[in-house]
Amino acid sequence: MATSDLVAVWESKLVVNNRGAGNGYHVTRTAAQSGVLARIRFNRVLSLWSLGEDNSSRLGIHDMISSVAHDSCQWLGYRIRQAMLSIEESSRPDGFVYPSRRIKGLPALAIADWAVVELFEHAEVAIEAFAQSDTYAYLQADPMLTSPPELDAPRLVTR
Repeated sequence: MATSDLVAVWESKLVVNNRGAGNGYHVTRTAAQSGVLARIRFNRVLSLWSLGEDNSSRLGIHDMISSVAHDSCQWLGYRIRQAMLSIEESSRPDGFVYPSRRIKGLPALAIADWAVVELFEHAEVAIEAFAQSDTYAYLQADPMLTSPPELDAPRLVTR
């Protein structure tokens, strides 16, 4: 989750970079055809641990937060979850906010599994087709946007 549409589309990989620095980026075919943006308004303020500012530096996890290594992210998420579960349920946070790995300086959110049911039970959710959104139009006007790469050839079926 994110507090901005741009962070949401990059973090969810509706939009991805082309191979090689400076070679632009593209909207994935799936995102263009069936992607959606969901805007959620919860009925209360979220209680979140912050890994922004200098918090991740003080914890010694600043490099891990920015890592693209899936294992590192999984390990960190597991450890944060364990720390949250060690807190009395009435004081437990809803998740955590962390610096987006894709758009530096903006936050992304991770909502904890134990908070999802209660949070979404009374939330207002508005869903919009990504291809009809202002964010999509903004990206379409960017000269760095390219067409998605060619599809791989279909697999040859042999008997």
